[in-house]
Amino acid sequence: HVDVLAGNAKEIVGALAAADAPERAPLVAAYDAALAKLQTDATLSRADRLVALVARVQLAGKDRLPALQADARELAARFDRDITDGYERQAVITTASWMLEEAGLLDEADGLLKANLAKSHSPYYLMSDLADNAKKRGDAAAAIDWAAQAFEKSEGAATRLQWGTGYLRMLVELAPKDAARIFDLASAK
Repeated sequence: HVDVLAGNAKEIVGALAAADAPERAPLVAAYDAALAKLQTDATLSRADRLVALVARVQLAGKDRLPALQADARELAARFDRDITDGYERQAVITTASWMLEEAGLLDEADGLLKANLAKSHSPYYLMSDLADNAKKRGDAAAAIDWAAQAFEKSEGAATRLQWGTGYLRMLVELAPKDAARIFDLASAK
């Protein structure tokens, strides 16, 4: 049940103890200790171990964030270095990027994604994440450019529809006055 416990840690803690409740701090400490064990459990997939660290970051207060950022950097670099299987790399790099972003390390998330573009059998996943990161930074031009590149590199009818929709969403949201490009993309076959 790692996916449930790590993927919903914030919600579980919120349901069990209000933010100002005296039992909140011991609950978070116990939950963090359990997540730390999952993070280092080599019997779990690398992606699950990363999600455990994401949950720790999401539960952490500002005083604990620097140590968790160091963990995030180290784990992302180690997994990037150690993975040899392309399919595992695809899953782990996107999860590691999300982990870095959650830890407040958006530039490092981008660096990891960009460093893996040439290694990826499906770089449009990474490009889509780069588009989302650019949007978070408020860089509309870069967000649209990465979304366009993701769409252009996508393969297969369903995938092209999914990434085309993402690109269209970026255009409508970030460049609503670019009617010609929006129309061309929306009417493309």
